[in-house]
Amino acid sequence: MSELDHALERLHLCGFEYADAVPNYGPMAVEALESLGHGALIAGLMDVYLPRLPELSEGQPLRTGEREAARGKLDRAADWLASYEQALIGSHWSNVLAEAFAPTGDRLATAQVGPHALVRLGHAVRSLTREDNLLRRRELAFALAYSAASCVPRDAAADVAQLGCGGPADEDEAQTGPTDMGRRLSAVCLRASERYLEDGSHRAELCTGVVAPSALRFLIPHLPAPGLAQVLASLGSGIKAPHPLPSPAPIAEASQALEVARCAESRSEIRYRAACSVHEHSIVMAEACLREEAIAPNTTLLRAAADAALRLSPPGYRDWR
Repeated sequence: MSELDHALERLHLCGFEYADAVPNYGPMAVEALESLGHGALIAGLMDVYLPRLPELSEGQPLRTGEREAARGKLDRAADWLASYEQALIGSHWSNVLAEAFAPTGDRLATAQVGPHALVRLGHAVRSLTREDNLLRRRELAFALAYSAASCVPRDAAADVAQLGCGGPADEDEAQTGPTDMGRRLSAVCLRASERYLEDGSHRAELCTGVVAPSALRFLIPHLPAPGLAQVLASLGSGIKAPHPLPSPAPIAEASQALEVARCAESRSEIRYRAACSVHEHSIVMAEACLREEAIAPNTTLLRAAADAALRLSPPGYRDWR
């Protein structure tokens, strides 16, 4: 097994969230580490990250009549997991994914799909397109279960425009093809990276505006355009508006900005520094920005990737680990 598969095996013993409803980003971080070319650091990340996570509770497959009542209830996540594991036994994973977003399926696309659930879903799909095995299919079941258990009604949308993570899709946009959707995602990610760089006090909140729409890119080949557009329109759900924090000292800020600018000159340096951060959000954000920059080159995305690699982890985190 690869280092990624070993990590997934360990992560699948753990719950979907920890602490005060903090999403489990371990699966996304290890998949991103492999994509960055630093899979050898996956085991080290797991040693730091796994102690935070609670054990996974046991669930039972939901009967058809139970599903609507269980939607949006995180305490039923284990039941959703058991349901999707069962579905994956007799069907190809791409069919299970498409059915989950179909109007006659679990209707995830008719609810607000939380951005963190979408990130997990996107990374699960990318890992399966690289290699289809039991552990990666189980990770897809986890991602679909988290999507179903954490989704909320559409009228509970957050302020999408403020956070730079998309906007509502109109009828014409819902009919766009994969190429148009790809261009739209590029524009959304670029705006979100600009927003991320403008507000250095709220990196953890604002990076989601990049990584969530970027993760949606992995679903384009597997979902119909209307479903993709609806998910993109729902990305405000679950992203909290930033709270004011003290601004950093001007001298320290200038020094850090110079370090970020130097790092942004080298993609290999960004990849290395992100991997060495051993911090889940630094890894996922830097990898997403580098991927988006490879699709639509822009120095803003490189600066956001470098900033994530160097500054996204909390103060004192490197000393703590």
